[in-house]
Amino acid sequence: MFSSKLSLNTLVNQIQNELAISPKVPLETVISIINNVEQLIYSEIIKEERKSELMPDNHGLCRLTDIEVGSGEDTPRVSDITQIFSSDRREFIKQTESQSFIMNKRPSYVAHAPHELYIYDTDNTNGPITVFYIARPAPKVLEGASIFPDVIYLPDEFTSLIASRIRGELLKIVGDDTQATKWLNDYNTYLDDFSNFISKRG
Repeated sequence: MFSSKLSLNTLVNQIQNELAISPKVPLETVISIINNVEQLIYSEIIKEERKSELMPDNHGLCRLTDIEVGSGEDTPRVSDITQIFSSDRREFIKQTESQSFIMNKRPSYVAHAPHELYIYDTDNTNGPITVFYIARPAPKVLEGASIFPDVIYLPDEFTSLIASRIRGELLKIVGDDTQATKWLNDYNTYLDDFSNFISKRG
């Protein structure tokens, strides 16, 4: 994952002092704005793929919480999965609960909970499955009076992307629609630039 050298808490403090909103917007709201941006960027634009092996239990249940993730990464959700393969390289198709009973002649999987899924496979080899998924940063949280982790998961040259979104959302909250629109338009421009940056990286 990307990681800027700029302190996130420093950036947020600078923005709050610059906007001089009184009373200050709660830090929990700022964290929600930041999380929305980072989760969107990693899920929809960066799409950095990981893979891990899991062993279903006797009922075909797999827990994604068993996956050891990298530093700063969140536990994958079923919605992050891009592909699942059996040990003999057969691909599992995502189905709904009702479809699984109709189409269970094909290897398939069904979401049971955000971090759990069931495997259906009539030709089960009783081996591990290989799960491919999109990596996302763990959501920011409030620790005392600070945001943790104190990291912006973007390259240094794109920290203005998240700064403009924070400014725009905070100004929208206090009813300054003109300035909010200006900053949110800037955010959309930065987002397009970042998408192009990722595309060119291949």
